[in-house]
Amino acid sequence: MADEPPLPPFAAIVVAGGKGLRVGGELPKQYRSWRGRALLAHSVEALREAGASPLVVVIADGAQDHARAALRDASGVRFVTGGASRQDSVVAGLEALEADAPARVLIHDAARPDLPRAVIERLLDVLSQHPGAIPVLPVVDSLAVAGPRGIMADKAERE
Repeated sequence: MADEPPLPPFAAIVVAGGKGLRVGGELPKQYRSWRGRALLAHSVEALREAGASPLVVVIADGAQDHARAALRDASGVRFVTGGASRQDSVVAGLEALEADAPARVLIHDAARPDLPRAVIERLLDVLSQHPGAIPVLPVVDSLAVAGPRGIMADKAERE
């Protein structure tokens, strides 16, 4: 947004190398559409609009065509092949940023598309005072308790 104050400089890594096995189907979750765009696009756009530079997207080996198609505009995005685990993929993303030596790096999961600017602002504020931060957000989904036959027996209280 043009009327929002600029944020301190930061780099971002979007981890998008998962296979999405729990979701099923041929296309991994991060490339599926949500609100008219791929999940990956929502994450990248939120970080890009907040000023992330450089912006690294860590993908599975051979997934560059899917990633480019999901983003529509991949300008300024560096694609890096991830590793066997999420941790290995994060390390690959950090290694891709090594020459840039950013003071702040936000790491985000592509399968979590709703990244409000306010969360980015709070993280960057905390990172100005501490070496690391993790956002803690309230659960807003309904929780249910399954009975013995797998049928909803009750709702779970959140207190």
